[in-house]
Amino acid sequence: MAALLSSDASNAKNDEMRVAYLILAHGYPEQLVRLVRRLDTDSATFLIHLDKKVDETMYSWLVHQLSSKPNVHFLKRRTCYWAGFGIVRATIEGVKSVIEKQIPFDYLALLSGQDYPIKSNEHIGKFLTRHRGTSFIHHHPFPQPLWERHNWGWDRIQFWHVRTANHHWVFPHKQMFGSPLLNLVGDTVATLCSLRCSFPKGFQPYGGAQFWCLYRTHVQQVYQLMRDDPRFVRFFRFVDVPDEIFFQTVVGNLVEKSELHNDTLTYLEWGRPGATLYRSDFDKMRSAYHLFARKFDATVDSEVLDCIDEELLSGRASSHAGGGA
Repeated sequence: MAALLSSDASNAKNDEMRVAYLILAHGYPEQLVRLVRRLDTDSATFLIHLDKKVDETMYSWLVHQLSSKPNVHFLKRRTCYWAGFGIVRATIEGVKSVIEKQIPFDYLALLSGQDYPIKSNEHIGKFLTRHRGTSFIHHHPFPQPLWERHNWGWDRIQFWHVRTANHHWVFPHKQMFGSPLLNLVGDTVATLCSLRCSFPKGFQPYGGAQFWCLYRTHVQQVYQLMRDDPRFVRFFRFVDVPDEIFFQTVVGNLVEKSELHNDTLTYLEWGRPGATLYRSDFDKMRSAYHLFARKFDATVDSEVLDCIDEELLSGRASSHAGGGA
């Protein structure tokens, strides 16, 4: 990735680079408004999904705050549980909306409502202009080396998973019964009766980080598959953490490898519980090649966002933009 950022972009013209931001939010409305205003340019469009579990008062406030912006679109709201299919459904709504409403865009960037840019809009435009035609999505074919404790990812797609706010049911799991004997019987029956899920034929499963930035042509390919093969989409209703598998599988199977960069453009502290970023993380973000970072919680540490605004996204940012654009 560093090599991508090291090339000279002094002659890049980004005035026509149109970025559509698909933002999935489940709260923190003030932070979401701040995110939209920070990314807002003449060539930006926003497709916002607010989790249906969020009360109408907050939703109405959010719509009121952003209703004056013609480039902001609110998507049909879906109920989203962590690791459930609702997150994929919400993302699909955004993909459908940007295509069917014929919104002009060159790139579609998936963000959360707790993301924030760590590069200026000018830098983002130049970077995407320089790599026009390349999509950025973290994806690895199964067995996924990062998912060892999930049987390298196979348990996520071979068992039936149902998630709600407080429960996660798995069938037919080897440990679904309290008795070792019943577990053995259940697993044997599941194997003999082919009760495990069968991944869609003709597709190699891929898994990776949720957030991506896809080029227009590749978004159209994703949309075409979803429209033409609804059974493929329905399969993922019972996949565990499908937001880390659905789009990664589609892109990994349909898009030429030469047009993909196997990484996300979002900085994240993977090993930290909750992954919340603080002022103490600023130096790492400043030197990162990523365009965005997550996740921020202004109720815990708002200083870090102010610091990003002042040091990375102001006129002084050029001297700190790691990788240089």
